[in-house]
Amino acid sequence: MKFSSKIDVWVWLILSVFAAAMLFAAFSLLTQTAAVGPISLVLAVMGLSLALMLWIVMTTQYTVQNDVLRVRSGPFTWQIPISSIRQVKQTRNPLSSPALSLDRLEVSYGEKQKILVSPKNRSGFLQAINHPIEA
Repeated sequence: MKFSSKIDVWVWLILSVFAAAMLFAAFSLLTQTAAVGPISLVLAVMGLSLALMLWIVMTTQYTVQNDVLRVRSGPFTWQIPISSIRQVKQTRNPLSSPALSLDRLEVSYGEKQKILVSPKNRSGFLQAINHPIEA
């Protein structure tokens, strides 16, 4: 079963502001009379940065299949055996994670590993990994 990440409005706002700032900067660079080499490099880095952000936002999802929870976010992937999940609890922890909302679940697994996720269908996700939320 696939579960998409819940996406908060602030994620879209940050992405929109970042994209607008990069477009403004690119336009400013292109209208100046400067060396083409440095401008090309700056534009390439800006384009790659925007592409990476979009890739992460568009691909963050959680898949439960064959007793494995697979978390994917852009180029990053985690594979967690469901049998290794020890605890699931609600959190609003803002740490960087494959979760596009602050309405998150902290999944503790293995010895001392944790990952934060924000499935849109929380009840379906919890049912798929067969773990209730603990207080």
